[in-house]
Amino acid sequence: MHDLRAEIAKQAHENPTFRQARKTFFDMCNDSINPYLVMDDIREMIIQHILTKDIFMTVFDESQYHRENNIAHELDKIVGTFFHGTIKRNILNRIDHYYKVIKAKASHVSNHHDKQKFLKALYE
Repeated sequence: MHDLRAEIAKQAHENPTFRQARKTFFDMCNDSINPYLVMDDIREMIIQHILTKDIFMTVFDESQYHRENNIAHELDKIVGTFFHGTIKRNILNRIDHYYKVIKAKASHVSNHHDKQKFLKALYE
C-alpha cells in the first residue's frame, strides 16, 4: 500500500497533530506491548487498522469494540488526524473492488469461531 505509506510519511513530516498522536501511541505500545517496537511497526499498525476496520465491523457487527479497545481507540485518534476527505476517498477508491469481494465473503460467515478464522486469514 505505497500510497498510504507515502501519505503517512507526509503526515509525519507536515502534521504536528499526527506526530503527537503517533508518539502517544508509540509510547503506549512500547510500555504495554513490546519495548522493541519501532516507528515502522507503528506505521504498519496504522495501515492495517485503516484497511481492516470496516471489514472487522462487517464481520463482527460490533462498532463498540473499536471504541472500547485501547489499541483500536488510539489508532482511531491517529487516523482521525489525517485520513478524511480527499485523502480517504483517493486511497479507498483504489481498493474498493477488494473490499467488495471481502465483504461479500464475510457476509456468509456466521459463527464466531469462523469469523475469527476469517479475520486471521485476512490479516495474514
